[in-house]
Amino acid sequence: MKAGQLAIIIRTVHKWTGLSLILLIGAKLLSGFAMAGAIEFVGDRAAAMLHFSKWVDAPLIAAFSFHALYGILRAFWTKIKHKDITFIITSIIAVIVTILGLLIIY
Repeated sequence: MKAGQLAIIIRTVHKWTGLSLILLIGAKLLSGFAMAGAIEFVGDRAAAMLHFSKWVDAPLIAAFSFHALYGILRAFWTKIKHKDITFIITSIIAVIVTILGLLIIY
């Protein structure tokens, strides 16, 4: 794969994981505030179900690990010689961090 194609993949994944982090962390914050009684737009039970949902936590951990590692990769992209190998290593590390994070939580 060419370095330009890798840069497009990294930029796209970084953009979409950033947007998903905004939405997922926003959902966690709102449900936490609702459980604490600070806001009352949903009931306590619905807020607790959303806040402690595996369907929110799993994508949150995956998005965080890929967003963080691809952000670091993008920061040093111009200084990297072997871009394809570095991209593969970074992706493998992100998958390992995601799996370990999910195993620790669940």
